[in-house]
Amino acid sequence: MLVRLTVENFALFERCDVELAAGLNALTGETGAGKSLLLDALECILGGRASTDLIRQGADTSLVEAFFTIGDSALISTLEAVLGVPLPDGEIILRRRLSRSGRFSAEANGRAIPVSTLRQAGDVLVDIHGQNEHQRLVQPAVQLDMLDAFGGSGKERSSYAAAYDGLRDSVAEVSRIEAERDSLEKEKDFLAHRVRELEAAALKSDDELDALLSRRQMAANHQQIVDVVTELHRRVYYDDDSMTAAIERLAVKLSRLEGVSKDLDRWKALLEEASVTLAEAGREAGALAASMERSQNDLERIDDRIAVLKSLCRKYAPTLGGCRETLRREKERLDGLGSLGVRLEDAAKAAAAARKALLEADSRLSKERHAAAGKLTKKVEAELHALGMREARFRIDFTVLTELSSPQDVKDASPAGLEICDFMLMPNPGEGWAPLGKIASGGEVARAMLALKTVLAGADKTPVLVFDEIDADIGGRLGEAVGRKLRAISSAHQVIVVTHLPQIAAFAQRQFRVEKSSRAGRTVAAVEAVAGKERLAELAEMLRGREKAKEALEQAEKMLAAARDL
Repeated sequence: MLVRLTVENFALFERCDVELAAGLNALTGETGAGKSLLLDALECILGGRASTDLIRQGADTSLVEAFFTIGDSALISTLEAVLGVPLPDGEIILRRRLSRSGRFSAEANGRAIPVSTLRQAGDVLVDIHGQNEHQRLVQPAVQLDMLDAFGGSGKERSSYAAAYDGLRDSVAEVSRIEAERDSLEKEKDFLAHRVRELEAAALKSDDELDALLSRRQMAANHQQIVDVVTELHRRVYYDDDSMTAAIERLAVKLSRLEGVSKDLDRWKALLEEASVTLAEAGREAGALAASMERSQNDLERIDDRIAVLKSLCRKYAPTLGGCRETLRREKERLDGLGSLGVRLEDAAKAAAAARKALLEADSRLSKERHAAAGKLTKKVEAELHALGMREARFRIDFTVLTELSSPQDVKDASPAGLEICDFMLMPNPGEGWAPLGKIASGGEVARAMLALKTVLAGADKTPVLVFDEIDADIGGRLGEAVGRKLRAISSAHQVIVVTHLPQIAAFAQRQFRVEKSSRAGRTVAAVEAVAGKERLAELAEMLRGREKAKEALEQAEKMLAAARDL
């Protein structure tokens, strides 16, 4: 419920705090006193119109603040998701500031939020009916929700929603596979070319290029290397004064001195090791020299291979390892093209089954809805007649969104069904049918809404309902009927009504008088709760004007007594 509405420097209001009751609240006062301005402030805090024109003359800023308490856990969760702020104990304070500089701000529980978010929260919290068209119930989607709630179609609605999600997922899978297939078909030749080129290169290892570069370096210095290793091989083995022969001679001489000195024995051992090492070096030098002679024509072949490998690295990956991975991946994609046909066929079968399931779920849901529509039509028409619209007609029109001829048609469906509905009204014979949102008369719309709210009171979860212009073109007798309806609705919702009829105001649990006065040459609007004798006097004034005759006071007292008996 809306616990408190605070307004500062807003239009004619300098400062007012309105503490509202949980049931029916009536705003009364003379025409032009500021009742509609108070509703403008309420709409402003709900994300409605805001401009510098609303700031009171002489002030630089204006503030509107609303304090709500919410008892419904589902509604609390919805608001927390919308606002992005926690609601401890279900309490929420919305605040909106206007500045002459044009800088407007909005807050929820002290945290800044966009005005669009404020508007979303307002749509959940408050439903305003009347001259400032802030009406959720004229929206077809909301009407469908109300109809399902009235008909108790929650189970069928949930089954449909699950089937709808299933079909959307199936269609998305078909589209994904088709897109993958089409993409691969377009790339098929390109992929095949890449695979052929990589396979033709016959990549041996990840380090093949490094090995070739090393070989190329040796091939480029072929003659120098051959000269060095040939000389080494010759000096080790074949020269008259070869290193091997010299070492052997020294070793013989040291053998003759064996046991003479430990140092001499160690030198002999070192010479023997040197002889072995030198012999190994000689053999390797000989082998390398022979190899170099055989590969002296390899430079061109090595350069060609290096060019091929570097080209692959430029085209496919920075390294040969990356090129080999590219080959694996591209071959896998080409191989997958053959399996996509099977996958697509399976996905299409799943989508067809999901379409069938959705049609069956929608059929059950539609049957429930049409049955509920017939019952709701009769009840609403009865309420309209009781509210003075004796020849008004009400009906619910259904429009099919899609026949769902194919699974892909799910794009035209709604998460709530394959059809939408419109609440249609013919206020007077011969005027023609029109959706509620297109009815020109604010009073007729307000009464139609009241009739709907009366019937749908248990189904509508909006905590606060506001009615303006609901008493347009009706007299006292009908006003009493409207008052009783509002009082009945207030058992399930907090209701705020702006009225000039005492027959309506008398049914309120709390009544507020809005009036203007002059103060220091300035017009100021004020709101005060009236109770006891003050309320009796206010009702009497609404009956007879400022002349509070005894009969008017007595009649006002009877009205209040009748309301207390409810």
